[in-house]
Amino acid sequence: MVSDRPIVVERSQYWPNPLWHEAHNSGGVTTPGTRWGLAEGRVGGTTNDATYVLLANSGTSPVTATLRFLRTIGTTVTKVVPVAATSRVTVGVAGAGSDVPELVDEAFGVTIDATGPIVVERSMYSSANGVFWAAGTNATGTRLP
Repeated sequence: MVSDRPIVVERSQYWPNPLWHEAHNSGGVTTPGTRWGLAEGRVGGTTNDATYVLLANSGTSPVTATLRFLRTIGTTVTKVVPVAATSRVTVGVAGAGSDVPELVDEAFGVTIDATGPIVVERSMYSSANGVFWAAGTNATGTRLP
């Protein structure tokens, strides 16, 4: 989005099950970057957590993003993801069969290094009381030096 006046931009998502019961929101980013950090992610566990890392490339050239998942046990899992020009890629961390099947029933952080400017955010969902994705949250990544 481009404006010649100051504006506020956000991304909101709402979901029904069967009625509208949950939502999350994140503020817009004024400047893309090549290094990002996400402090929190979870997968599995008693609430069947699922985390999604969203990589947006608003530029006109493709970018390659290297995601390093920082496990609480002290090891890392690395994934390299192409992000086409003017597109967004969603990297699912939801256990076996997801984009990062190495992570199961654990918490993690993520650093992202990209070959060109991108914007990063994280969506995370949990199930409770028999309701799939009963709760969710979203956070914009933090640009790193």
